Amino acid sequence: MVVLLCGLGGLTARRAFVAGPRNALSPRIPRSADPTRVPGQLDSADASSPDVTSAVVLTTAVAAFMAKSRSAPSRVRMAARGGSRGGAKGGSTGVGSLQQGITAYFFQSSDWQSGLAAIGGTAMRVIVALLVIHHGTEHTAEGSIFPGSNLKAVEGFAKNVVAPYMSWLPILDSVGWTIVRDWTEVVCGVLMVFGLFTRPAALGMCVTMVLATYFHIEKTGWQGFPFGHVPAHTYEFELSLANTMVFAFFAVAGAGPISLDNFLASFVWKDDAPKDGVPSDDVPKEASA
Repeated sequence: MVVLLCGLGGLTARRAFVAGPRNALSPRIPRSADPTRVPGQLDSADASSPDVTSAVVLTTAVAAFMAKSRSAPSRVRMAARGGSRGGAKGGSTGVGSLQQGITAYFFQSSDWQSGLAAIGGTAMRVIVALLVIHHGTEHTAEGSIFPGSNLKAVEGFAKNVVAPYMSWLPILDSVGWTIVRDWTEVVCGVLMVFGLFTRPAALGMCVTMVLATYFHIEKTGWQGFPFGHVPAHTYEFELSLANTMVFAFFAVAGAGPISLDNFLASFVWKDDAPKDGVPSDDVPKEASA
């Protein structure tokens, strides 16, 4: 972009300042009236020329762009310095980047909540997770706390749901996948209630909800969606599809400020990144003193 602007400005300026015959023959300033005029010298006629105006505008735009580029923080420099305060140099750059990436994925939430929105987002996360926990304990034996401990219920679910509609699932048989489903909904649900490892937990829940939506659509179809209706007015796939989108949201955005993830990121693993995106090495020593 800078090269293009400079090239256009240079061509226009050359036409305006160097190519003097047009201005010399201009009826506004006779040639004999200024015998000492040097080609390329700017006079009052040149100042009003469209070429001169274009050259001034292009030159000003280039200067402003270059000034903004110099004042903006350099992402390349930040990456070369390790992206942290003081500038990690040498072989520690890769380790620091990996650590920052892991910390950002597991514990840092996106800045999407504040005030009452934080309370509302937390309520949605906790309530939906509790509902799925209740759903995941349906195969738990009475008096047990372990999901999938009621083998008779597990076998019934595997026979009626997993085997006929999801026989394409690899590695495990239908009973094994039923137990995995129960543990995923309970363990990931508990993690989401407390907002701990929220992104991977929400991703696991999202996968189970995608499979549940697939099962319902395979069994009952779309049931007239989006404008048709069935006589019973019960739509099997809608709840699982809604849960899918809720968990997909938290898998991307994180738990929010009211969570253990945020507590760990703020007080335990403090973010050492420079404020305002400017590396500390770019701050003049006089300003930091």
